[in-house]
Amino acid sequence: MFNPLLKSITQAFQGLCDLKPGTTKRRRKSHSSLPTEDLEPRLLMTARVWDGGGGANHNWTNRFNWQGDVAPVANDSLIFPESATNRITNNNFPANAAGTFHSISFAGTAYSVTGNAIRLTTSITSTGPHQEIDAPIQFMGLAVHSINVQTNTELVLNKTVSGTGTLSKQDFGRLTLAGNNTFSGEFVAHSGVTQLAHSNALGSPSGQTRVEFGGSIELAEFIGSGEEFPRFLAIPEPLVLEDADLGSVVALRNVSGSNLWTGSIRLGGGPNNDSTALPNRIGVEAQQGISPDQLTISGIISDPVSF
Repeated sequence: MFNPLLKSITQAFQGLCDLKPGTTKRRRKSHSSLPTEDLEPRLLMTARVWDGGGGANHNWTNRFNWQGDVAPVANDSLIFPESATNRITNNNFPANAAGTFHSISFAGTAYSVTGNAIRLTTSITSTGPHQEIDAPIQFMGLAVHSINVQTNTELVLNKTVSGTGTLSKQDFGRLTLAGNNTFSGEFVAHSGVTQLAHSNALGSPSGQTRVEFGGSIELAEFIGSGEEFPRFLAIPEPLVLEDADLGSVVALRNVSGSNLWTGSIRLGGGPNNDSTALPNRIGVEAQQGISPDQLTISGIISDPVSF
């Protein structure tokens, strides 16, 4: 028996589902939805932006010092922007898993950064004219950790840099390593100048330093905070100067002071890396009006070229 009510309900249901009698409807993926793999990194690497509005103190754990009044948690990326009015900061997170962050970046006028060791799994980035960090840095894990210093800017790490993995100096700004560093991995001067201001600036000599095309290592007199006389350096680091047509870039140069390199120096493989390349690889700058500067190399200099 024909039931008009049942027919009307069926037609209404088919209309809502965009179905025709005798057909099935495939579910269409929403263009606004994101795959799980796109969502997961956003949850794991949240950016926390400093505004310094906490009032009571300058501590990193004070949630009122961060935009949205939410303090960082482990694995967040920390951003210290140009827009913040209060640039005095203190890392009072414990030096354990709870105080381990993904990355840290600084922009604009210099921040004051003190406190406990800053534990990072990836990178440091500086884009302001001059930024100093007066807290220890500890890199976690065996990955490549980058230190990015924008062109025409300077980043100074005054305290101990420790940890594992490879450290890679990136971009064409100046990085100054002034701490008694203990990191055990390789240091790669990929681009720009890395200035050494401590005999242990390059960490443990168990991990070599490699200078790539466009990179340069400088040795210079340095007077640290509270110090009366400049430091004179004795660098025990094994050094590799990679093959490249360096032009005017000197891979290892002494810019001031009477300093010593005791580690071995090896010229990387290639046509530009025999002994005739040394004047373009290693240099000493004479400073007018100051006692003669010199660089003494007591380590073995070698190259892979056969004669």
